[in-house]
Amino acid sequence: MAKKKADSKIVKLIYKLASDPSRVRSTQRAYYDMLAYNLTITGLCEAIQQWIDAGETVIEDVTQEAQSHIGKPIYIMKPRIEGQEIYLKLGIEKDPKTGEYMLIISSHP
Repeated sequence: MAKKKADSKIVKLIYKLASDPSRVRSTQRAYYDMLAYNLTITGLCEAIQQWIDAGETVIEDVTQEAQSHIGKPIYIMKPRIEGQEIYLKLGIEKDPKTGEYMLIISSHP
């Protein structure tokens, strides 16, 4: 599947999940990215909402790198945090107990 603009329903879901950082998790890789660049889940969530509010495009692709996510849809955006463009890859996952959550797969300049 080639990269394309994400469906508006997915963009709304990403926005909704980003509005509640308790519904956001990160992969170990993204966790280390955040530590290295002094980023937080809350800061990334705010940047995601600003990106969407500004009408910027959320790109949909299929992951081919993260082992446990190969073949699953991912969503890409490049919001700015404190003037720094951040390359952000997200997934939408489901937990049988708590429902949908956003998974930050990668977050780095």
